[in-house]
Parts: sequence; structure tokens; C-alpha cells
Amino acid sequence: MHGSFERSGENASRIQRSWSLGFFALPVVLVVVNEAIARNRPGHEPAFDPAMRVATIDFVRIVTFGVTVMTAVLAVVLPLGPSLPLPALLSLAVAPVVVAFAAGGARLAATMRRVRAGGGGARLEGHHALYYANGNDRRLWVPKVTGMGWTINFSHPLAWPMLALLLAVPIVAIVLSAAAR
Repeated sequence: MHGSFERSGENASRIQRSWSLGFFALPVVLVVVNEAIARNRPGHEPAFDPAMRVATIDFVRIVTFGVTVMTAVLAVVLPLGPSLPLPALLSLAVAPVVVAFAAGGARLAATMRRVRAGGGGARLEGHHALYYANGNDRRLWVPKVTGMGWTINFSHPLAWPMLALLLAVPIVAIVLSAAAR
């Protein structure tokens, strides 16, 4: 039957691919449009600070170590360890990452306080240790305080829908791939 939309049909596969491309393309399009708008507004350059860059790199290292410990714990506990109930296993797996985020976030916050106390606070307006929220800044995407990458302005009205969209893309991809099996 030509033009059928059966799950195993060619058209269904093509539709699934086009939806996947659409989900991935939309955030890219929004970033490009926001970047074009931001370039036309003077005075919105990245709040680069060398101390913040070092603290951010340390944060990434600490979190990477936490994820490595979590992976090692799971690699040992799952095949070799005792049979643990799911809540205990999740707690054991998540604990290193939570501790790493707390330690890295504390380091970032301390560095940010030091930079602000040293007179660099004007360029850090809206920047917090792990997120950006500035109601006076109308941009959705803002440069990170380190100059490496972009972050969402959580004071922007579209911030939470954008975050939901960014989280929905991998979730939808997983659901679609599971449904295709």
C-alpha cells in the first residue's frame, strides 16, 4: 500500500527522521537568531575573568571526577557486589556526583565573591555560581562568565520552555528508539 504509515514502513522512518532533525534544529535556530540580536546590542560582551575561568575549569574537573567515581562504583557494584535494592543503588550512584556538584559549586561561589569584592562585580551582574539570572538583560542566551560557551538567562520568559525543549530532545529520541524496537 503506497503512502502507508505503518511502524515498519519507509514513510514512518522518514517521518521519524524529520521530527528528530526538527527537534535538534530548533534550538540551533533559536541560538543563531538570539546571537544575531545580541550582536546589535552594544555593551553585552562576555564577563570574562581569569579567576572565574580557572574556577570553572576546576568545577568541570571535580564533576568529571564525581562522574568517574559513580561509573566505577556502578561497574563494581552491579556485577560483583551484593544485590542492592533500587533506592540504595541509586543513592550509591548519585552520591559522588552530588558531592562533586556541591564542592565545585562552593568553589565557584567563593571565587565569585572574591572577584566581586575585588571590584569586578559590575561585569558579573546576574551571574551566580551555576546559573545566570538577570531581569535587566533581555537576551535568552548569554555568554558564560568564563568566556567558554553560552548559558540560559533564567530571568527570560522563554528560559524554562527552552530548558524543557533541550531536555525533551534526548528523551524523545530515547522513547522513539525504544518504540521502534
